[in-house]
Amino acid sequence: MRTGWFLAALLVYCTPVAACTCEIGLVPQCQQLRSFPPARRLFLGTAESIRYRSVTVGNTTVPQQLTIFSVEDTFGGSRDKSVEIRSFIKPGMCGFRFHEGTKYFVDAWNDGGTWSASSCGMTTTANWASDAIHYLRTLREHPQGAIIFGTVKQYVKGSTFVSLNNRPIPGTTVVLESMPNAPMQKPKQEAAADGSGWYEFAGLQAGMYSVTANVPAGFTGVFRHQIDVQENGCAQVDVRAHPQRPTPGTVR
Repeated sequence: MRTGWFLAALLVYCTPVAACTCEIGLVPQCQQLRSFPPARRLFLGTAESIRYRSVTVGNTTVPQQLTIFSVEDTFGGSRDKSVEIRSFIKPGMCGFRFHEGTKYFVDAWNDGGTWSASSCGMTTTANWASDAIHYLRTLREHPQGAIIFGTVKQYVKGSTFVSLNNRPIPGTTVVLESMPNAPMQKPKQEAAADGSGWYEFAGLQAGMYSVTANVPAGFTGVFRHQIDVQENGCAQVDVRAHPQRPTPGTVR
Protein backbone atom coordinates (compact mmCIF):
# COMPACT_ATOMS: atom_id res chain seq x y z
CA MET A 1 0.00 0.00 0.00
CA ARG A 2 2.85 2.32 -0.52
CA THR A 3 2.91 4.73 -3.41
CA GLY A 4 2.36 8.45 -3.27
CA TRP A 5 -1.15 7.79 -1.94
CA PHE A 6 -0.40 4.45 -0.28
CA LEU A 7 1.66 6.20 2.34
CA ALA A 8 -1.50 7.91 3.53
CA ALA A 9 -5.03 8.02 2.28
CA LEU A 10 -6.15 11.41 1.07
CA LEU A 11 -9.31 13.39 1.58
CA VAL A 12 -10.63 15.71 -1.12
CA TYR A 13 -11.76 19.27 -0.81
CA CYS A 14 -12.79 20.64 -4.21
CA THR A 15 -13.83 24.26 -4.54
CA PRO A 16 -16.08 25.86 -7.17
CA VAL A 17 -12.97 27.17 -8.95
CA ALA A 18 -10.32 25.18 -10.79
CA ALA A 19 -8.29 24.29 -7.72
CA CYS A 20 -7.77 21.16 -5.70
CA THR A 21 -6.36 20.58 -2.22
CA CYS A 22 -5.66 17.10 -0.87
CA GLU A 23 -5.18 16.60 2.84
CA ILE A 24 -2.90 13.81 4.06
CA GLY A 25 -4.51 11.57 6.67
CA LEU A 26 -2.56 10.49 9.75
CA VAL A 27 -4.31 7.15 10.31
CA PRO A 28 -2.53 4.15 8.69
CA GLN A 29 -4.13 3.34 5.39
CA CYS A 30 -4.95 -0.24 6.33
CA GLN A 31 -6.92 1.07 9.31
CA GLN A 32 -8.76 3.53 7.07
CA LEU A 33 -9.66 0.64 4.78
CA ARG A 34 -10.92 -1.31 7.77
CA SER A 35 -13.26 1.52 8.75
CA PHE A 36 -14.23 2.51 5.21
CA PRO A 37 -17.49 4.52 5.27
CA PRO A 38 -20.42 2.31 4.19
CA ALA A 39 -21.95 5.19 2.23
CA ARG A 40 -19.00 5.14 -0.18
CA ARG A 41 -18.00 2.53 -2.76
CA LEU A 42 -14.71 0.66 -2.89
CA PHE A 43 -14.25 -1.87 -5.66
CA LEU A 44 -11.93 -3.53 -8.15
CA GLY A 45 -13.12 -3.18 -11.72
CA THR A 46 -12.23 -2.66 -15.37
CA ALA A 47 -13.06 0.49 -17.32
CA GLU A 48 -15.23 -0.88 -20.13
CA SER A 49 -16.31 2.33 -21.85
CA ILE A 50 -15.76 6.07 -21.47
CA ARG A 51 -17.68 9.07 -22.73
CA TYR A 52 -16.95 12.74 -22.24
CA ARG A 53 -18.92 15.86 -21.56
CA SER A 54 -18.32 19.44 -20.48
CA VAL A 55 -19.73 20.76 -17.20
CA THR A 56 -19.77 24.22 -15.69
CA VAL A 57 -18.15 24.68 -12.29
CA GLY A 58 -18.50 28.25 -11.07
CA ASN A 59 -17.62 30.34 -14.12
CA THR A 60 -15.44 27.66 -15.70
CA THR A 61 -16.32 24.95 -18.21
CA VAL A 62 -14.31 21.80 -17.58
CA PRO A 63 -14.19 18.34 -19.20
CA GLN A 64 -15.52 15.33 -17.34
CA GLN A 65 -15.29 11.58 -17.91
CA LEU A 66 -18.19 9.20 -17.41
CA THR A 67 -16.69 5.73 -17.15
CA ILE A 68 -18.64 2.46 -17.08
CA PHE A 69 -16.93 -0.19 -14.93
CA SER A 70 -17.48 -3.92 -14.79
CA VAL A 71 -16.96 -4.77 -11.11
CA GLU A 72 -14.80 -7.77 -10.28
CA ASP A 73 -14.77 -7.47 -6.49
CA THR A 74 -16.50 -5.16 -4.00
CA PHE A 75 -14.95 -4.16 -0.67
CA GLY A 76 -17.40 -1.48 0.45
CA GLY A 77 -20.80 -0.10 -0.51
CA SER A 78 -23.16 -1.30 -3.24
CA ARG A 79 -22.41 -4.68 -4.81
CA ASP A 80 -23.70 -3.88 -8.31
CA LYS A 81 -21.71 -5.56 -11.06
CA SER A 82 -21.72 -2.44 -13.23
CA VAL A 83 -21.39 1.19 -12.22
CA GLU A 84 -20.81 4.58 -13.84
CA ILE A 85 -18.12 6.75 -12.23
CA ARG A 86 -17.75 10.45 -12.97
CA SER A 87 -14.40 12.17 -12.73
CA PHE A 88 -12.88 15.44 -13.81
CA ILE A 89 -9.86 15.19 -16.07
CA LYS A 90 -7.83 18.26 -15.18
CA PRO A 91 -5.46 17.92 -12.18
CA GLY A 92 -6.60 21.32 -10.92
CA MET A 93 -10.07 19.86 -10.43
CA CYS A 94 -8.81 16.85 -8.45
CA GLY A 95 -9.01 15.00 -11.74
CA PHE A 96 -8.37 11.31 -12.32
CA ARG A 97 -8.21 10.12 -15.94
CA PHE A 98 -9.39 6.56 -16.57
CA HIS A 99 -8.42 4.51 -19.63
CA GLU A 100 -10.55 1.89 -21.35
CA GLY A 101 -9.49 -1.70 -20.75
CA THR A 102 -7.47 -0.89 -17.61
CA LYS A 103 -8.25 -2.41 -14.23
CA TYR A 104 -8.61 0.01 -11.30
CA PHE A 105 -9.08 0.04 -7.56
CA VAL A 106 -11.83 2.67 -7.25
CA ASP A 107 -12.79 4.76 -4.23
CA ALA A 108 -16.05 6.60 -5.05
CA TRP A 109 -18.51 8.75 -3.18
CA ASN A 110 -22.14 9.62 -3.85
CA ASP A 111 -22.31 13.11 -5.34
CA GLY A 112 -25.96 14.09 -5.58
CA GLY A 113 -27.17 10.70 -6.80
CA THR A 114 -24.14 9.89 -8.99
CA TRP A 115 -20.85 8.23 -8.15
CA SER A 116 -17.64 10.26 -8.42
CA ALA A 117 -13.91 9.61 -7.98
CA SER A 118 -10.89 11.89 -7.80
CA SER A 119 -7.11 11.92 -7.56
CA CYS A 120 -7.39 12.71 -3.84
CA GLY A 121 -9.10 9.47 -2.92
CA MET A 122 -7.66 5.96 -2.96
CA THR A 123 -8.40 5.39 -6.65
CA THR A 124 -5.44 4.01 -8.58
CA THR A 125 -4.57 1.31 -11.08
CA ALA A 126 -4.95 -2.23 -9.76
CA ASN A 127 -1.24 -3.02 -9.92
CA TRP A 128 -0.45 -0.14 -7.55
CA ALA A 129 -3.25 -1.26 -5.24
CA SER A 130 -2.20 -4.92 -4.99
CA ASP A 131 -1.33 -4.64 -1.29
CA ALA A 132 -4.64 -2.96 -0.46
CA ILE A 133 -6.57 -5.60 -2.40
CA HIS A 134 -4.69 -8.43 -0.65
CA TYR A 135 -5.33 -6.84 2.73
CA LEU A 136 -9.04 -6.28 2.12
CA ARG A 137 -9.52 -9.89 1.04
CA THR A 138 -7.74 -11.07 4.17
CA LEU A 139 -9.91 -8.75 6.28
CA ARG A 140 -13.02 -10.20 4.67
CA GLU A 141 -11.96 -13.70 5.72
CA HIS A 142 -10.74 -12.64 9.18
CA PRO A 143 -12.88 -9.70 10.38
CA GLN A 144 -11.90 -10.15 14.03
CA GLY A 145 -8.47 -9.56 15.53
CA ALA A 146 -5.43 -7.66 14.34
CA ILE A 147 -3.66 -8.31 11.03
CA ILE A 148 0.05 -8.02 10.30
CA PHE A 149 0.94 -8.28 6.63
CA GLY A 150 3.37 -7.17 3.97
CA THR A 151 5.66 -8.23 1.15
CA VAL A 152 9.23 -9.48 0.98
CA LYS A 153 10.99 -8.58 -2.25
CA GLN A 154 14.41 -7.89 -3.72
CA TYR A 155 15.49 -4.65 -5.29
CA VAL A 156 16.31 -4.62 -8.97
CA LYS A 157 18.78 -2.18 -10.47
CA GLY A 158 17.54 1.40 -10.21
CA SER A 159 14.42 0.53 -8.20
CA THR A 160 13.11 2.19 -5.06
CA PHE A 161 11.36 0.67 -2.04
CA VAL A 162 7.91 0.96 -3.67
CA SER A 163 8.88 0.15 -7.27
CA LEU A 164 6.56 -2.30 -8.99
CA ASN A 165 9.51 -4.03 -10.65
CA ASN A 166 10.93 -5.26 -7.33
CA ARG A 167 10.83 -9.05 -7.44
CA PRO A 168 9.67 -11.63 -4.88
CA ILE A 169 12.33 -13.90 -3.41
CA PRO A 170 11.44 -17.58 -3.89
CA GLY A 171 11.77 -19.70 -0.77
CA THR A 172 11.11 -16.84 1.68
CA THR A 173 9.32 -17.50 4.94
CA VAL A 174 8.24 -14.99 7.59
CA VAL A 175 8.20 -15.71 11.33
CA LEU A 176 5.91 -13.88 13.76
CA GLU A 177 6.74 -14.03 17.46
CA SER A 178 4.82 -12.46 20.32
CA MET A 179 6.63 -10.25 22.77
CA PRO A 180 5.84 -10.63 26.51
CA ASN A 181 2.79 -8.32 26.38
CA ALA A 182 1.23 -9.93 23.30
CA PRO A 183 0.54 -13.58 24.07
CA MET A 184 -0.54 -15.67 21.12
CA GLN A 185 -2.08 -19.10 21.33
CA LYS A 186 1.04 -20.10 19.46
CA PRO A 187 4.02 -17.96 20.61
CA LYS A 188 5.58 -18.43 17.20
CA GLN A 189 3.91 -18.59 13.80
CA GLU A 190 5.46 -19.02 10.36
CA ALA A 191 4.08 -18.21 6.92
CA ALA A 192 5.52 -18.74 3.47
CA ALA A 193 5.57 -15.69 1.21
CA ASP A 194 3.52 -16.41 -1.92
CA GLY A 195 4.50 -15.92 -5.54
CA SER A 196 4.03 -12.16 -5.28
CA GLY A 197 6.05 -11.90 -2.05
CA TRP A 198 2.92 -11.45 0.09
CA TYR A 199 2.55 -12.82 3.63
CA GLU A 200 -0.03 -12.31 6.37
CA PHE A 201 -0.91 -13.18 9.96
CA ALA A 202 -4.55 -12.64 10.96
CA GLY A 203 -6.72 -12.95 14.05
CA LEU A 204 -4.02 -11.58 16.38
CA GLN A 205 -4.41 -10.11 19.83
CA ALA A 206 -3.28 -6.54 20.50
CA GLY A 207 0.35 -6.11 21.58
CA MET A 208 3.96 -6.10 20.47
CA TYR A 209 5.28 -8.56 17.91
CA SER A 210 8.49 -9.24 16.07
CA VAL A 211 8.43 -9.99 12.35
CA THR A 212 11.44 -11.77 10.84
CA ALA A 213 11.89 -12.52 7.14
CA ASN A 214 13.96 -15.62 6.43
CA VAL A 215 15.31 -15.24 2.91
CA PRO A 216 17.67 -17.61 1.09
CA ALA A 217 21.40 -16.93 1.22
CA GLY A 218 22.73 -14.22 -1.05
CA PHE A 219 20.75 -11.19 0.18
CA THR A 220 21.39 -8.36 2.61
CA GLY A 221 18.90 -6.10 4.36
CA VAL A 222 17.01 -5.44 7.57
CA PHE A 223 15.04 -8.61 8.08
CA ARG A 224 13.69 -8.24 11.63
CA HIS A 225 11.19 -5.62 12.78
CA GLN A 226 9.12 -4.98 15.90
CA ILE A 227 5.58 -3.72 15.57
CA ASP A 228 2.85 -2.78 18.02
CA VAL A 229 -0.74 -3.41 16.95
CA GLN A 230 -3.95 -2.31 18.64
CA GLU A 231 -7.10 -4.33 19.16
CA ASN A 232 -8.59 -5.07 15.72
CA GLY A 233 -5.75 -3.01 14.29
CA CYS A 234 -3.32 -3.64 11.46
CA ALA A 235 0.29 -3.11 10.48
CA GLN A 236 2.07 -3.39 7.15
CA VAL A 237 5.67 -4.58 7.46
CA ASP A 238 7.43 -4.69 4.09
CA VAL A 239 10.96 -6.04 3.68
CA ARG A 240 13.31 -5.20 0.83
CA ALA A 241 16.60 -6.98 0.24
CA HIS A 242 19.65 -6.25 -1.88
CA PRO A 243 21.31 -9.13 -3.74
CA GLN A 244 24.79 -9.56 -2.32
CA ARG A 245 27.63 -8.67 -4.60
CA PRO A 246 30.09 -11.52 -5.10
CA THR A 247 33.41 -10.94 -3.38
CA PRO A 248 36.46 -10.66 -5.67
CA GLY A 249 37.51 -14.07 -6.86
CA THR A 250 34.16 -15.69 -6.10
CA VAL A 251 32.69 -17.82 -8.88
CA ARG A 252 28.92 -18.18 -9.10
